[in-house]
Amino acid sequence: MWKKYFSKYKWTDLFWILFVIWSCLYMGNSFSFPLTHQEISFHGCCYGAALALYHLLFIDKFVISNRK
Repeated sequence: MWKKYFSKYKWTDLFWILFVIWSCLYMGNSFSFPLTHQEISFHGCCYGAALALYHLLFIDKFVISNRK
């Protein structure tokens, strides 16, 4: 089952996906930093995770799935 789903991904996609997750979590926490005076906040992680899922869905739907 796993091989069927992940067969369309290349090994370079892993770095792209990790970069998207990291950058979204960073952006989510950078907005909350002046308000909470913490480097990592729960609200920032929730915002970053939602943003990362949106971007990963977009990348999977329109970029990876449409490869020849």
